[in-house]
Parts: sequence; structure tokens; C-alpha cells
Amino acid sequence: MASASASEVPIGKVEGKVEALKAFKPRTLGARVLRFALVGMEAHNARADRVQKAHEDYLFADIEYEVNVKAEMEVAHLHEKTDRIYENMLARFTRIEKMMRN
Repeated sequence: MASASASEVPIGKVEGKVEALKAFKPRTLGARVLRFALVGMEAHNARADRVQKAHEDYLFADIEYEVNVKAEMEVAHLHEKTDRIYENMLARFTRIEKMMRN
């Protein structure tokens, strides 16, 4: 049997190679690479957003802590003030009672 030329290659072998080439689809490969690159960039942006949000939360917590300390000091000051007023009021009432007994 003589060797087959390009035009005489058995049809089954050619069809198999053509089907394999059709399945390869370079555009799909490029789209996958592009998609994975975009997913990677989105993940990076999401991480950056989380870091920025954590930093903002840290700053907000620091400010909130300072505000809470000031509010607690104000409340403590008001308690002391009401305690003084109450002591003065009791002292006056005792003086009035003593005056009424005499």
C-alpha cells in the first residue's frame, strides 16, 4: 500500500482532529482568563474595602469611647451635685425641725 497524501487521509482521523480543534475555542480560553483576572481584582478590591472599613470602625470606636467617657464623667458630676443638694436640703430640714421644737 502506498503512503497516503494529505488529500487521501482517512476521513475519520480528520474529523476527530477537527472536532478537537472546535472544542478548543481560544475565545473561551481568553474569556476565562479575563474572568479570572476580574475575579482576582474584585477580590482585591473587596479585601481593600474590608481593611478600609475596619480602619473606619477603629476610628469610630475610638471617638465613641471618648464620648462615652465624657458622658460618664458628666453623669458622675451630676450625681455628686444632686448628693450635695440633698445633703444641704436635709441640713436645712433638721435646722427647721430644731427651730420648731424650741
